[in-house]
Amino acid sequence: MDTQNTDQNIAGADAGERFCPASSPWTAKLLGIAAERDQLLAEKVDLQDRLLRQRAEFDNFRRRAELQRSEYLQ
Repeated sequence: MDTQNTDQNIAGADAGERFCPASSPWTAKLLGIAAERDQLLAEKVDLQDRLLRQRAEFDNFRRRAELQRSEYLQ
């Protein structure tokens, strides 16, 4: 086993080839994914709110129609 070569590789990595997460291309990609996630969560909340309101509107319509029907039959 060549320990001298291994030591040189470790020293070279320590000298200037350290991993810097702030300048990594993965950091930009992760930030983009996080922004997309936040946008999708906001859209999800909006869609859930719209669905809830549509259901309430339909229930109100159904009740009014049933009330009108029962008044008509009387």
